Amino acid sequence: MKRFIRVLACALFALGIQGASSQQTQTPLATPPPPVVHHNAPAAKPATPASTTPAATPAKPVPLSNDNHYTNSDGNVVHSPAKAPSVPQGATAVCRDGSYSFSQHRQGTCSHHGGVSRWL
Repeated sequence: MKRFIRVLACALFALGIQGASSQQTQTPLATPPPPVVHHNAPAAKPATPASTTPAATPAKPVPLSNDNHYTNSDGNVVHSPAKAPSVPQGATAVCRDGSYSFSQHRQGTCSHHGGVSRWL
């Protein structure tokens, strides 16, 4: 491959010198030279248009038994423990009464719900 490139470079150089000495204007080649292919490199994958890629469907929120919130010790508004048919997004613990806690700290988690049954 290197030899081919050297031969091609020499031929192009010779053509350039010949054209300069004859004072004639050269017309550009009709087609550009082919790109250099590296046989050891992995083949490039064709780009897929964004429109053909399936969009991720957002998960449906799990219905909660209440919409109560409280402000924790950091000043963040946190959802109060609530019952749900499955684990809701953001839940951190399951309380002993079966409700899900969204507490951001361990201290006081599920304190009015029988304590923590298990951490998520």
